[in-house]
Amino acid sequence: MKQYANPYTQRGLTMIELLVTVSIVAILATMATPSLREMLENSRLTALNNQLVSTINYVRAESIKRSFPVTMCVRDSTGANCAGSGSFDSGWIVFVDCDGDSSIDANGCNYGPGSPNAAEEILLDTTPNFNGITISSNSNNPRTLTYKPNGKVSNAGTLTIGTEGADELELDFSLNTTPRYKIVIAPLTGRVRSCRIKPGTSAC
Repeated sequence: MKQYANPYTQRGLTMIELLVTVSIVAILATMATPSLREMLENSRLTALNNQLVSTINYVRAESIKRSFPVTMCVRDSTGANCAGSGSFDSGWIVFVDCDGDSSIDANGCNYGPGSPNAAEEILLDTTPNFNGITISSNSNNPRTLTYKPNGKVSNAGTLTIGTEGADELELDFSLNTTPRYKIVIAPLTGRVRSCRIKPGTSAC
């Protein structure tokens, strides 16, 4: 009787073929890991950079809207007031700073009839995940940033406007000491811009 080969017979991988396949997959995974890590880090940096820019714009807008100074400062451990040390990578709070002293006071705000001696209101308390990220500045890590009702930056409290770039205040985002983003605040207009730092430099 004539024998016919089964057309549905399937060959499996030999041990050598399987080992070669596993080796190739391992090599590709090793090559992809640094790129994936960098992509995740850049994504986190971008999100935090955008969050800080958004907060600064919010401070400016609230000051103009309320006709009072509004301050953004490094938060203390309780979130009830400004910290006496540290920088914005510790988190920040935003509050109505009626007397412009960069401190949250229990009274002293005259919001109008019926509230002649009210407490300064906390508008925002933020503790983002800054793990591995630092924020440095050309003005020795200022702990406060105050906007006046005219939309301009005030140098009240511990904020000292630097001289670099026509007295622009600069905040640099770094991951593992490598500068990645720069936020620049112009003193004359109070407007904020952000840019990505060129690799190997400290400039955009």
